[in-house]
Amino acid sequence: MLRVRYFSKGERSYPSSRYRAYQFAAALSEEGVELNIEPMLGASWMRSGRPGGGAWRRLSLGAFYGLSRLVSSARPQRADLLVIEQELVPLLPVGVERLLLGAQAPVVIELDDAHHLVPHRRAKMEAWFGSADAVIVGNEVLAQAVRQAGGRPLVVPTCVNLDHYPSDQLAAHEELEAAEPLQLVWVGLPANVAQLLTVREALSPLLREGSVRLTVVTDPKVDLDGLDAQVVAWSEEAERRAMRAAHVGLMPLPDTPWAEGKCALKLLQYQAAGLPAVASPVGMNVKLSPQGGVMLAETSEEWAAALLRLRSGSLRRRLAEQGRELVAQAYSVQHWAPKLALMYRSLVAA
Repeated sequence: MLRVRYFSKGERSYPSSRYRAYQFAAALSEEGVELNIEPMLGASWMRSGRPGGGAWRRLSLGAFYGLSRLVSSARPQRADLLVIEQELVPLLPVGVERLLLGAQAPVVIELDDAHHLVPHRRAKMEAWFGSADAVIVGNEVLAQAVRQAGGRPLVVPTCVNLDHYPSDQLAAHEELEAAEPLQLVWVGLPANVAQLLTVREALSPLLREGSVRLTVVTDPKVDLDGLDAQVVAWSEEAERRAMRAAHVGLMPLPDTPWAEGKCALKLLQYQAAGLPAVASPVGMNVKLSPQGGVMLAETSEEWAAALLRLRSGSLRRRLAEQGRELVAQAYSVQHWAPKLALMYRSLVAA
């Protein structure tokens, strides 16, 4: 059994850790890989509207979790490979992190966002890019950043576990009555609600006239700035339930370097749940669109037109089938777990 010590950013409720580590553990075990996950941020970090809460709470929690990680990472543990999600401890120099980890096993960095663009993290991330044995990234944009820093990128896209979206529990796409609204859903962190509000100009008239209805799955204390929507408190089951009840998923994004580095998780969730999606033509969204299940829209007029087109049940069914098939073939845990196990073994062998 190959032993991988995985230093995740957070526990299961932390989104990137859930999708990059926790959901792979059982599937990797079947491939002969024991994934021992050690989170830095505990459950308390995600319990407030903004991860960590207010400034003082974030500071105190961050200090507590950071010190705990310092102690735990220095504790000897048998491992064939070390994987660090983003960094070992915020603000700690790479040299100190290397010293804590020792030299008994290869060190791999993993990330699914453009953390190297954050000013106070740029130097550290680029130092890790150039010195780690490899850097596992979620897309080609991030891979290029690693190459520019002299590192070795390995692309493993963010994946969805199809066991959580069984084929007999997918969204239904019957034809709508004239007065029946198209059910829209958006899932995300409160900090990302600003992305949803970028398409307010397209959504608001449709919401007022009753052509669409919007469900937002996030922290219930979120401020939607007057956007008419039903807010559902996030949980893994709540987001899956909301997607089953919807007709279309939404993934608007601003056209920024940070957004370019995102891994289109929302789109993949929608597609796995049997939903067509409307998305901004940014980053991974553009790559997924021609492969099926996604309509791209940039202007308010394009967003409104796409949503009105998707009142057609036959169009929704066709796009939903294409999207689900794409996830199964290229973006699922079931597809990627054997490849990831092989990747880990090759890193240890090298």
